[in-house]
Amino acid sequence: YEYDEMQNKVNIKFIITETKRMYIGKINFFGNLKTNDEVIRREFILSEGDIYDTSKIRRSMQRIRNLDIFGDVQLKEEQISEDKVNINIFVEEGRTISADVALGYDFGSDFSITLKLNESNLFGTGIGTSIAVEKGRYNESIDFSIVEPYLYGRDIALISSTGYYNVYNPNLNTYKSRSYYQSFRGIDSISEYLKLSVGY
Repeated sequence: YEYDEMQNKVNIKFIITETKRMYIGKINFFGNLKTNDEVIRREFILSEGDIYDTSKIRRSMQRIRNLDIFGDVQLKEEQISEDKVNINIFVEEGRTISADVALGYDFGSDFSITLKLNESNLFGTGIGTSIAVEKGRYNESIDFSIVEPYLYGRDIALISSTGYYNVYNPNLNTYKSRSYYQSFRGIDSISEYLKLSVGY
């Protein structure tokens, strides 16, 4: 800081000293006893041999946490030479199975109960599955869904839902109705924050 008492001002100078460019050596993962390395590695923006970039490392860590399959994610850097650093990521496997129970009431359909089971990391592959069963006085339904976040190793997600819905309410209709369905939805990443979705 340079003080100019005559004009009552402070001049600010930024002194920038360039350092040697750093590169990433190895990217190691520890603690993933169930989850495959590839599930974590594909969320890491940088690759081994890339230029060290703090903002991309920070974003990569956030992407790994966003998977929501780990209880804790920590980063430790290990400088192995003057221009190279290893990235060590320590994860703690979290619970990936959950169950939901819901009780509902509809003036036309009376009471109903819904049971849903979710698995967000099937066999450590990062694939999500869920099955939902609903049973009411006049209706019943079953839905099975599967989410493949990286189809054939590419940043394309595929969501598939299969199920049926059966309803017969003599108070409202004089006929029985049963519907079967199969739906597909593909999500392609145009950029990290922009995606294109197509469904059938």
